[in-house]
Amino acid sequence: MPAILSEVSDLGVSLNLCKQFRTAIQAGGNVGVYPMALAQKFKRVYTVEPDAANYDALVMNTVRQSRVVIRRAAFGKSYGKAAIDHRCPNNIGAHQIQPGDEFEVIKIDSLGVTDCDLLQLDIEGSEHEALLGAIATIEASWPVITLEMNGLSARYGYTDADTINLLAGMGYEIADRVNRDVIFTK
Repeated sequence: MPAILSEVSDLGVSLNLCKQFRTAIQAGGNVGVYPMALAQKFKRVYTVEPDAANYDALVMNTVRQSRVVIRRAAFGKSYGKAAIDHRCPNNIGAHQIQPGDEFEVIKIDSLGVTDCDLLQLDIEGSEHEALLGAIATIEASWPVITLEMNGLSARYGYTDADTINLLAGMGYEIADRVNRDVIFTK
């Protein structure tokens, strides 16, 4: 838990780039540290968490925060089902998704959000696919986009350069980097 808590302060750079604080879309929800931190600034925070144990902790840790909307799911480019790959069983934030039928994969666009001011994704390599399922949401409000980029997307057939190019094609530029996070603005 200390590792998770130490990274919350990294959000400050992204928050400083936000012009408004209406809605944040965040994943992975993990045990609730990031959604709860974002709920201190934003009117609504949508988050997903696919891992069953993490989701149970997320529910307990956000139960009294009405601004946080949670769902046991993962974000992707299309609808489907998936399972958790506990590649690093001792690291509750390092689980990845794999083929299976444990939970739903949903598109960010299915949330129907048209006032997103921050899209923050730390989803262990699935960031590119989540962006592909978020095009309408992004184009509706041009949020600050913060992505963990550490080469894990290769597992899903993408490079970090592919993701940078996808966002560049939409008019985004890299505004800053904090540890493994890359922050994009339009």
